[in-house]
Order: sequence, then C-alpha cells, then structure tokens
Amino acid sequence: MRKAVLAGVILGVLSGCGGSDGDGGNDQGDFRNPMPTKQSVTKVFSLLGENEYSNLYQDVDLPHEAGSDLALKNNRWFCNAFACAVDNNTPPMDGMIRRHDIDQNLIPVYVNNANGLPEFEVHKNIYDGIKLIEDAVGRKVFDLSDADGEIPVVQIEILHDDGSMVWSHEVDYSSLPTEGGFIFEFNYEQAGHTGLCGAAGKGPWDSSGSTIIAADSTVVNLGWQWIRIASEDATCTHSPELVAHELTHALGFRYHFAGFGGEDRPSDPRPVYGSHVFGHQAKEVLKQLFAHDIGSDVNNMNIPNY
Repeated sequence: MRKAVLAGVILGVLSGCGGSDGDGGNDQGDFRNPMPTKQSVTKVFSLLGENEYSNLYQDVDLPHEAGSDLALKNNRWFCNAFACAVDNNTPPMDGMIRRHDIDQNLIPVYVNNANGLPEFEVHKNIYDGIKLIEDAVGRKVFDLSDADGEIPVVQIEILHDDGSMVWSHEVDYSSLPTEGGFIFEFNYEQAGHTGLCGAAGKGPWDSSGSTIIAADSTVVNLGWQWIRIASEDATCTHSPELVAHELTHALGFRYHFAGFGGEDRPSDPRPVYGSHVFGHQAKEVLKQLFAHDIGSDVNNMNIPNY
C-alpha cells in the first residue's frame, strides 16, 4: 500500500462557470482572441504544469484499502484535494505535462439519471461536445459504448432522503463496471445551489476541477469526475461548446484563458472571464496536450509557431 500526499486547492480555480463568461453560448471564436501563438500556448501549459503540491496537510492510503467504505463504494482513488501523490517519495511534479493516459485506456463516460426517469434520453449536446473534444485532439479520447453503442445511463443518488446533498466521499459507484470515469449530470437545478451554468469536479456538487494523481514519476488522472450542465434559463443555454468547455476542465485545465472563457491581460498573468467558451485556442491547447507524452517538460515542448 502506497501513501498519498494531499495538496490544498490552489487559489484562482475557475472550474465552475457562470453565464456571464459566455459559457452558455455557441460561439467558436472572436476577433478579440487572435490565433494562438507558440508563446500563448506555452503560457497555458505553464499554468497547467506549475508546482501545485504546496500546503501539504494530510497523508492517506491510495488506493483506499479493500474493505474500506470508499473501496466498497468503488471510489478507491478518492482524494479530497486537488493533487495526490501515491508515494511520499514522489519527486516534484512542477513543470510536467499531466493528463489522462488514453493510450492505456479511453476515459469511460456515463450520464446520470438520478431521478430514475423512465423516458430519460442522453442529450445530443453531450455527444456533440465530446465530438468537439475528439476532433480537436485528433483521436478517440472517450469510451462511450454500452451494449447498444450509446453512452451508458446510470442511476446514482446525489441527494439523501432528507434532501441534503450527497458529498463527494459519500457517492456510491458500486453499480458501475469501471473504477473511474466522467459522469454527466445534465439539466440539474441551479436554484439553491451554485448558480453556475456548468461545473466540473470530483463529485456531483463539487466545482473544484479535476483531481490529479502523481504516480511512478508521472502525473495522471484517476477516479471519478463529474460534469454538471445546468437547466436552461435566462442566463444559461445549452450548447456543445459548453459541454466541451466543462470536459476540458475535467481533463485538467483549471484556469480560463483567451478562447476558453477568459482573456489575457499583459499587465496581469491571471486569466479573466470574457471570451468564448470553446474557441480555437482551447482546441489547439487540447491538441498539444495529447500530442505530448505524460511527464514532458512544459518549457521544452515541440509547439509549432502559428
């Protein structure tokens, strides 16, 4: 059994997305956001590769021991933090590419029908948003197929009998055939909760983005990620681009940037809201993420000049 080191959630995480940043729109790009340059793509990867293993606060066992409550719930890789290292001797991971290892396994995808609706159908925007991601990457990323060749629909409780939220460590995944994957919660009600049009996190009510597991000198994603798309209303509209945006958060990009819900300001390195939800910059960054090996030095990537 290897030990895990937990890291605190970094400041400025932008994995929950409100309607004011364009996350409800269908736009592809904007004159405010020119085509990405090598410098701008490198900047995005520098944010991704920064050392975020500070503020260590707790040791736990990963994967969680067989017979434990989390293991019985098929949540063996749960980590209530942004980043976990399965070995206390894991070297620093700053400046390294981290992503899902889709050469080993495609990422399983499920859609949750929490209320057990008999006429439940997977929304077309989920399929179209996944296609946007895979078109950008240039290869298959997700495993969608159930016996009928469609995204499997599951029923996972996200509320207790008294109406309180099921927290990330309480979710029971024992009915699912994999030890991790992405779960969509579509048309969830905003009222009384987050007020976000979309969000990605480690549980049905979490908006902290993807959890990173550092193992064997590499940095990969393991366990469960949730993508929530809110019900349509005056501030939130559905689109494949919104789905792709939240999937990109779940794939590891916690920050917004120009062409991905934010604009660059030369005087301030932090991204801000304002640009389109899934523009050409986001697509190029995804392409480069999966074109480079896990563990690659973000400062020495083979990125073309545009």
